[in-house]
Amino acid sequence: MSPIKVALVYAVAGSAILYPTLRAFKVNFDFWHPIAACVLAGLCALFLPSFVAGPASLAVMFGTLMYTTGESFSELKYPVVITRLGMVPALILVGTW
Repeated sequence: MSPIKVALVYAVAGSAILYPTLRAFKVNFDFWHPIAACVLAGLCALFLPSFVAGPASLAVMFGTLMYTTGESFSELKYPVVITRLGMVPALILVGTW
């Protein structure tokens, strides 16, 4: 799959999944926090080699959310992991086109 498709899935599907997940776990955040985290993770997937892009985009997503929301790692680990697992079907769907 091309890196631009992966970046778009990270940005669009990731934002759509992360926003309600953060609300479900009652994390204090502004509207733009999950969007910024997912767009930056998508940029990592776009510009980094594929073997580095996965772990780097996960770290960037955690780092961006920790920096912007002020929440700790333990409060963000479940929403981010659920978001990453939720993006798998979207990546599979886009990869089969």
